[in-house]
Amino acid sequence: MKLSVIIPVYNEASTIRQVLERINAAPLPPGMEREIVAVNDGSSDGSEKVLEELRAEGLIQALHSEKQNRGKGYALRQGFKEATGDYLIIQDADLEYQPEDFGRLLEPVLSGKAEVVYGSRFWGDAKGMSLAHNLGNRLLSWTNFLLFGRYLSDPYTCYKLIPVPVAKGLGLVSDGFEIEAEITAKLQKKGLKLVEVPITYRGREFSQGKKIKKWDGFLGVVNFVRFRLGG
Repeated sequence: MKLSVIIPVYNEASTIRQVLERINAAPLPPGMEREIVAVNDGSSDGSEKVLEELRAEGLIQALHSEKQNRGKGYALRQGFKEATGDYLIIQDADLEYQPEDFGRLLEPVLSGKAEVVYGSRFWGDAKGMSLAHNLGNRLLSWTNFLLFGRYLSDPYTCYKLIPVPVAKGLGLVSDGFEIEAEITAKLQKKGLKLVEVPITYRGREFSQGKKIKKWDGFLGVVNFVRFRLGG
């Protein structure tokens, strides 16, 4: 079996090498291979040069590079197209999420307990999340409950483990952070067995390069409604 790690990259030259090294060092179940698919989303800080170096070193198996910034959703859609594994997982290019949790996310699908696994920051060891982002995530959780009858503690988590054929067949259209609402909505509409597991999270400040904005939570509510109704 193979795990495809999809990494959208926008101006993360200072962290991407460390993230890649940790991904390649993260323990996986015996016999499982890994591939790393990075998408440079129009970075202007030298990230593209670092990614090219990492690919030359064999740390990246596929690299898609855009000349202008298109958004996280667009980058993920390009990465999903490149994936050749059995499962894929989304990994941000900063140091907020910990690749050492990959095994924890894989266990439910490999044991037959789930088809899709989300890593929950609220069930695990989370530090550094602002009050605004905490409240925004709670709002999204209750919106998901009202629309789908299922309470997910962390519907906007980065760590989503999805079978590659399912991910490729979602028909995703989002370019920005609304991709999180679209993926979560469309997975639930397919009736897939989704479980959450606790993960470790270390939030960073906007001054450190954090991309998601406070109002993205409200846009998430709008897009949950949109994709619940079939948009």
